Amino acid sequence: MEAGDLIREVNRLFNQGDTPDDFTLHRLTTEAGRLGNEQSAVGLLVQARLACLAGRVEAMRAFHIQLLNHAPDHPKVHLDYALSLRKLGFYTEARERSRTALELDSGHSGAVQSLIRDTVASGRIHEASELARKAMESFPMTRRQFAFVNEAARFLSDHDIEDDALEALPTLAMALLHADDRFPYGSLRCPAVQLHLDTGTADPRINPSTGRPMEGMRLEGLPVDGLGLDCGVPDVGGGVILPGEDTNRGAAAGLRTGLSPDNGLYDGYRLHWRIQLADDDETVDLWNERLGKALLDSEIDLELLRTVALRFISRRGGVHGAQVFFA
Repeated sequence: MEAGDLIREVNRLFNQGDTPDDFTLHRLTTEAGRLGNEQSAVGLLVQARLACLAGRVEAMRAFHIQLLNHAPDHPKVHLDYALSLRKLGFYTEARERSRTALELDSGHSGAVQSLIRDTVASGRIHEASELARKAMESFPMTRRQFAFVNEAARFLSDHDIEDDALEALPTLAMALLHADDRFPYGSLRCPAVQLHLDTGTADPRINPSTGRPMEGMRLEGLPVDGLGLDCGVPDVGGGVILPGEDTNRGAAAGLRTGLSPDNGLYDGYRLHWRIQLADDDETVDLWNERLGKALLDSEIDLELLRTVALRFISRRGGVHGAQVFFA
């Protein structure tokens, strides 16, 4: 296989979101070794991405560190590392890599978007909202892309939830997975983290008989007409799908939800935080039991779960439509 063909195939697999089968990974890794270009920047990136796809965390880190040693002042090198970290669920580390990239080039639109995405995925919604607000001054497209971040920040403010409290939830969930050498399923085109605002009728506190947070009954979102939405997408709830992904139809241009702490429309709403796994529903249920027990054993204020519903979902359990922010 020619070097160019190998690079294109690895990049395609890396960016499409799905995890390739073991045979494909072995074949590509073997081909990369035969090329003998592992010490070049392109060769190192190919090796890093193959290691990431295989879930070989330490190898992935080692290849990216070599790239950083070659070009520590190049924003793209940090962004490439951030993307690998994000795919494996190391959202806080990914955020700081994206931040470094933006510090190196304050006019890099990709660094801005990467930092906002990683800041959201790591649970710092207020910080992401402020980043988006500042970015809008220079990058108008981010107004469409990150409208939901601003709405989520207003929703959390209405419930007096700060970033430190919220960040503890995905941090705990990902620590639970990483302790078992597990990772979220998908990234970019296949969202690994899905957020949306929705209503619920059940008490979201921990159910002591199951060790899990009680599930709120998912209802339909507020009617489109009641929110002043004008995006031509049916079944729109309180949020937005980001552009640039296969599941986004680009129809959310100019989207405005009309939700605010002043108009009472947040009453009964919860922020649903879902982390997608490459497992069947039965296995995901077991992971949610472990998550519930971990929450009970943690120092997290369980009152937070009245407002934020955290759970794992299967790849078939994702929320579709224009009410989702994903990473």
